Order: sequence, then C-alpha cells, then structure tokens
Amino acid sequence: MKRVEKDYIKKMADLLKAGATMLSISCPVDKVPLFKLKTGEVICPICGTRFYIVKDEAEHAAATVSIALESLERTVISKITQLDGTLRALNADTVSKDMLESLKLWLEILEKIRGLRKSSFGK
Repeated sequence: MKRVEKDYIKKMADLLKAGATMLSISCPVDKVPLFKLKTGEVICPICGTRFYIVKDEAEHAAATVSIALESLERTVISKITQLDGTLRALNADTVSKDMLESLKLWLEILEKIRGLRKSSFGK
C-alpha cells in the first residue's frame, strides 16, 4: 500500500473516531466516501471540500444562497481585517473620517449578512 493511501485511510479512521459518519455518497473528484461531521457538515476526507446534500430544487436554492452568503461574509471580514491593520498603523490624529465611514459600512454589511443567514437558515 502506498504512503499516500495510508495517509488517506488514517484520515478517514480519525474522522470515524471523532464521531463522523461515513456516507454512501462519494467525492466526485477523489472517488472516496464523503463523511458527515457531528456539526452536520459533509466533507471529503482527502480534498476537504464541503458538500451540501439536497433532496429537491428548493433545498438546492437554499444551499446556493447559503454558500453565497458565507463567501460574501468571508470577503467582508477580510475587508474589515484590512482596515483594522491600516487603522492600527496610524496615529489617532491621522485616521480620516472616510476610513471610519468605510469601516462602519463594512460592519453594517456584515451585520446584515449575519442577520440574513440567521433568519433564513437558522444559523
């Protein structure tokens, strides 16, 4: 057995030990069973890709919106982090009103995204 295969088998065994459930559905890329974690997430143990298992078009639409909101949330957090770094590097008297307005806007957007996720998806 190749070293790489042993690593994958160990990774799958570790997931099972941690309480994950092996599913009958396989990763389309790696051709190995997907695992459902205790959190409800479904992942490939090899590539780490997260999958959504849907039953119908309505669930597909909801999952698509959820994925888009998660991606948007990560982008907004990245922008807030960038602004934080810039603000940290400046003295208080050199911080512009525009920078503070920008930060306020990003925080409002983040709050709206989280509100949407919570109200629409119970997360």
